[in-house]
Amino acid sequence: MADHSEAQLKATVLGRARRVVVPMDVSKLGINDFALVAPLDAVDMVITVDAPPELVELCAEHGVELVDADVSGDEAGTHRDPVSGPTSRLPQAHSS
Repeated sequence: MADHSEAQLKATVLGRARRVVVPMDVSKLGINDFALVAPLDAVDMVITVDAPPELVELCAEHGVELVDADVSGDEAGTHRDPVSGPTSRLPQAHSS
């Protein structure tokens, strides 16, 4: 984030959103920034690659869907729904 006004703008946009989806680089997990944009409870879905167990646990505790979007192989990413619990495979996008 560049400054407090940018953090305020992001918080305002998130406050008006119908659904909040956060693409996340797991290398940023645990790093604090100078401003809180939104608590995890305000997030509907986190999309990442190779989610560590602590992120899986945090998302489950806060009712946040977690999508492991690693599509480097033949199988598509893993979807963890905090309500139903079991892991399912996401449909893989095919290019034409």
